[in-house]
Amino acid sequence: MKRALSIIAFLSLLHASPLWASSAGQRILNVGHSMIRSSQIVAGSCWDYIDAIYKRAGYPQKKRRTVYKSGKHKGPYASTDLIQSGDWLYYLNRSYNNIEHSGIFVRWVDKSKRLAEMISYKGQNSRTPARYKVYDLSNVYSIMRPNGGGVPYQSQRPRRQVLAKRTRPTPVTRPTLVTRPTQARRQPVSRRPSRQFAKTTASPAGQRILGTGRSMVNSRAIIRGACWDYVEEVYKRAGYSQNRRKNVHMGIKAGPYFNPNYLKPGDWLYYINHSYKEAEHCGIFVGWVNQSKRIAKILSYGGENRRAPGRYRNYDISHTYYVVRPI
Repeated sequence: MKRALSIIAFLSLLHASPLWASSAGQRILNVGHSMIRSSQIVAGSCWDYIDAIYKRAGYPQKKRRTVYKSGKHKGPYASTDLIQSGDWLYYLNRSYNNIEHSGIFVRWVDKSKRLAEMISYKGQNSRTPARYKVYDLSNVYSIMRPNGGGVPYQSQRPRRQVLAKRTRPTPVTRPTLVTRPTQARRQPVSRRPSRQFAKTTASPAGQRILGTGRSMVNSRAIIRGACWDYVEEVYKRAGYSQNRRKNVHMGIKAGPYFNPNYLKPGDWLYYINHSYKEAEHCGIFVGWVNQSKRIAKILSYGGENRRAPGRYRNYDISHTYYVVRPI
């Protein structure tokens, strides 16, 4: 029987189910997410797509291990406590004739009902890119995991620090002095977006990202591909490949969204482009133009074979759903 979740129920459950992954699992999820956002097609089946993710993340056959294996239709099936983010699962697809399927486990949506968010690829020459989809994992008969430990990693919104309420001091009555009123001198207000803000508040890693990006903008470098390919190239040239990045927030286009107040210059953002058909877009956060209105200066690339170099542009980033940070 096919199980369906409304998008509202799905997102509400996402809020209550933070993502935990080892450093190896995080790398798998990063590569998988990048391939989804760039709509990459891999010739073959679901197996071929996940195999490509593992290989690109640096985990070929000799760097994988089988954690659990049983009969496809007889079981016994794997316990939910055995599954970790980044695992390669084989299971019966209960939403489609109970056929065999495989995918990468992202997180639990409803663990009690065994509903999980998966990176799934249709394959079968459909020419359709992979996607995030909710599956019933009641019948998981094989679990493969990348070799590699690392400390647990949690992707969630940073919590705002609650400060103790300060009491107002008792006013002191003083004699009134009659003085000559002086007119306050007006300070000039700069209407240009402050790039100095980004330089002074960016971490050393963020400064290196911004410096590399500016060099590519000034040299009018053209990168083949989409906005993702350009930002990927900036990060690589700055020395921050996949293993030197971390996910600060992971969502989807419909949410949950990241609190922009916690952004740092040099962050790689995925957001809804309200200025162009509500399309998905990504770029590098430089600094705020108007923080109260969520208007930010972004290093952006048009892509789509436009042969136009990267540029600095103002965007409304109220709906930022994915954030990557150099480490």
